[in-house]
Amino acid sequence: MWDLALQFKKAFPTSLSDEVNFILKNSSVNESVAGYPVTTFPIVLNDEIIEIPVRHGLQEIEPSFFLSLTETQQNIIDCFYTRHCDGFKREQHLKRIIQINQAWVVPYVMQLVGEYVIEILNVIYENMSLLNLEMYKEFIQKNPEFYELTQARVTSYWNEYYRGYESIDLYHSKHGPSDKFKFMKQDYVGFKILATLSE
Repeated sequence: MWDLALQFKKAFPTSLSDEVNFILKNSSVNESVAGYPVTTFPIVLNDEIIEIPVRHGLQEIEPSFFLSLTETQQNIIDCFYTRHCDGFKREQHLKRIIQINQAWVVPYVMQLVGEYVIEILNVIYENMSLLNLEMYKEFIQKNPEFYELTQARVTSYWNEYYRGYESIDLYHSKHGPSDKFKFMKQDYVGFKILATLSE
């Protein structure tokens, strides 16, 4: 059985312990998707290791409770729910945190860069100018293996789902309705995000 309280605590730095404990004590969040396999990935954050779920299937926090929370507490919940198994929910919660320049938000955004939902990637890319890129680059420096895996995933998902034609002439001559999510490498949003982070 997944220990929600323990995992929720491990997913954020100790500096947020009071906020995390308040959420756990006062909300009725529970494991609504029985048997959903929960694994985590470790991240180095300010010389502290946190463990973020790859996916979870928790029910949403009650709206009335969410609105009663402080801004930081709301941001914590939104970060955690970017790991939801429902892509629409991941996108919804990402939109609430994408412009928040806090170091503990960064790994939740970065994990989504290496995933396959192009609408989520577009949200990230459209907000790149508002991000503290130095904070993101510092995160990458402290988590090189995570970033290498992210790069590999971007390449893999593009190749599997979104790879377009090899030349612009072929693209324009054959482009049709079924190809609206087909891109040449330099035009794929995942690579655009990686390029911005490498500048």
